Amino acid sequence: MGKQEPRVVVATAPEDGGGTLSISETVLAEIAVTEAAATDGVALPHEADRKGKGMALEDVGVQLEGREAVFEVHIGVRHGLRMPEVADALRQRIADAVRAKTGYTARAVNIIVERVLPPAPEPAAP
Repeated sequence: MGKQEPRVVVATAPEDGGGTLSISETVLAEIAVTEAAATDGVALPHEADRKGKGMALEDVGVQLEGREAVFEVHIGVRHGLRMPEVADALRQRIADAVRAKTGYTARAVNIIVERVLPPAPEPAAP
């Protein structure tokens, strides 16, 4: 899923309201990035390179087909964690957030682990 210009998909409003709602692929990617940042053990590979400055949208690809989205999310996983469990947790978070925030369905959330990150630092003892 290479770098593309965001495509806008238009959904019709409920019968009582009229008008349209447009949600871009970039908005869906932002939702995925937010969920990745909130998932234990996950870091976006480019986020680490940028020292946490801004969201790393280049780590997420989205393709829309109607009201269904297919995501490709490139992540780093903390050393010592089981990658399948981390990926499953992230898939579920993205699917739930997309449905709750947009009404769209995440048809697939494909996870590509690109990095193994050092363990999280231990909290200092008081």
